[in-house]
Amino acid sequence: MFGSGAEIGGGNFVVYNAIDSTFSITGLDTGEEYHFSVFEYNGTDETEYLTSSVLSFSENTISSIPEKLSGSALKFGGTDEEVVIPINSVINTSSTLSLEAWINPTENTAFAQIIGNIHDTGITESGYGLTMDGNGGLFFAVKTQSGIIEYLSSGGGINLNEWQHVAGTYDGNTKRIYINGVEVASSTNGTGTINYTPVNNLRIGRYSDDDESYSYAGKIDEVRIWNTARTQEQINEFLNKPIPSNFQT
Repeated sequence: MFGSGAEIGGGNFVVYNAIDSTFSITGLDTGEEYHFSVFEYNGTDETEYLTSSVLSFSENTISSIPEKLSGSALKFGGTDEEVVIPINSVINTSSTLSLEAWINPTENTAFAQIIGNIHDTGITESGYGLTMDGNGGLFFAVKTQSGIIEYLSSGGGINLNEWQHVAGTYDGNTKRIYINGVEVASSTNGTGTINYTPVNNLRIGRYSDDDESYSYAGKIDEVRIWNTARTQEQINEFLNKPIPSNFQT
């Protein structure tokens, strides 16, 4: 991008023009880091366009978005790539929940999130999520009003560089984990209504709260959130059925 626009002095070149206080940049490449400087210039045909010093300067890394594969899966590089769904009461189910996804991980990093809105600083806890457990398996976490957040582990069962279907369900009393449609773990620790205070964005591919961040590496496809606790029969019925493009709840 350097040198691709009009020079405005001091070896600086205009890459994107904007006439307002906000603007959007599109067409960034996956897996690249970008740094930006913001200048004010007069935009005339004069040789020297620079009219003031730098108004603001940012060296914040712009994380690349996950790569969309031809089969509609998303590929995450394990470096802060994510899909963010802003805080929305629609996905904050009350006391029943099911999370599902097809995953093909290349690493198993503890708490690297597949799907969820967990907030856990040790002092404050909320939300739910499916994450890797760092030990060859999964965590399914739910914070209820009755106790601390519990990270139920599948006890293994996740293979790297292979596709597998994973699911976590909560019916208000029991949390369950399924791998490829088979129940592999359950727990009745922590019951009742799910607690969402403090609120957090829903994220696919990354766990993030006030003081921690864990990124998923690999592919994720067919993510589903249900406001009911799906049975094993229901999970297996839909396990190999892709989500239609016009699907609505």
